[in-house]
Amino acid sequence: MIIRLRGYGSYEFRVTDPKRFLKEIVGTDGHFTIEEIEEQLSNLIVSKLAVILGESSLSILDLARNYERFGEFIEINCKRILISMV
Repeated sequence: MIIRLRGYGSYEFRVTDPKRFLKEIVGTDGHFTIEEIEEQLSNLIVSKLAVILGESSLSILDLARNYERFGEFIEINCKRILISMV
């Protein structure tokens, strides 16, 4: 069975080291837009979501029944992964 993932919603970030953040997100690209950064961050979150799902003890078939618990697990683990990256 193949399950495709998509991520929707609003995300908030607090950048404590702007220089490091820009280096990690835009690299050496001297010309970038806010939209490009938003897309990069969204792609990053969705790609890490698959890893987080793999770490979860919840079955994808039980997702609807455990929506709140699953959301909390994703939030905690997304923060952990993003903090280590930026």
